[in-house]
Amino acid sequence: MNRNLTLLSLTFMSVLGSCNAINGPRGGPIILPMPNRGAAAQFERIKSLDGVWEWSEELGPELSGLACSYQITAGGTAVLETLFPGDDYEMVSLYHLDGDQLILTHYGSTGIQPTLRAKPEKLLAGQVEAPIEFACIGGTNMNSEADGHMHRMSFLDIQENELLTSWTFQVDRRPAGDRVFKLSRSAATGPEAGWICSLCKEATLENAIHEAQDKLEELEQVQKKLEATNVTEPPH
Repeated sequence: MNRNLTLLSLTFMSVLGSCNAINGPRGGPIILPMPNRGAAAQFERIKSLDGVWEWSEELGPELSGLACSYQITAGGTAVLETLFPGDDYEMVSLYHLDGDQLILTHYGSTGIQPTLRAKPEKLLAGQVEAPIEFACIGGTNMNSEADGHMHRMSFLDIQENELLTSWTFQVDRRPAGDRVFKLSRSAATGPEAGWICSLCKEATLENAIHEAQDKLEELEQVQKKLEATNVTEPPH
């Protein structure tokens, strides 16, 4: 009898993917998730993305330039992801461990902050590493699962210099848009690489400061020369 109840409970928890069912929205029952013994390894793979990523050249010239950045923060306990930095549609996500679970909280222009949890990895035949798949388990500012929110996210393929991700937005409990991003690591890397200066040769804060100072000195010299040439001789 106890064995049957245990199997029933495990089966019930394994099929839950609803925002209503786990940890919310407001007032939803809390059900403990299945253990994810690979969560720490999944988190390390996400930490390896630290730096700046651009649209892949395979996507054509209509998509080019900075698309996304990843920054290890909070003493290595979290990863901050910024999509479309500086754009009107800029979005951020925060990844961190919660015990044996890997958690993602997404912040977008809807004002809803869905929380997604990574599923245990399942390697398919021929795969060396499995995709990291997240599904919504609740969120803040959500009255119900019908509210528009980011419902699923996946790191489909993580390579040293190539990245493939997918995002699924959901409205009225139905997928309303799937986006797949193919990205390439930018030559400008590190936590400050997203800081772009039109006068700078390199997109790092230290170089930006030095080059800005050099530029100011050059402008001051030009200004002095202009002032010298504009001086008229006093009347005799």
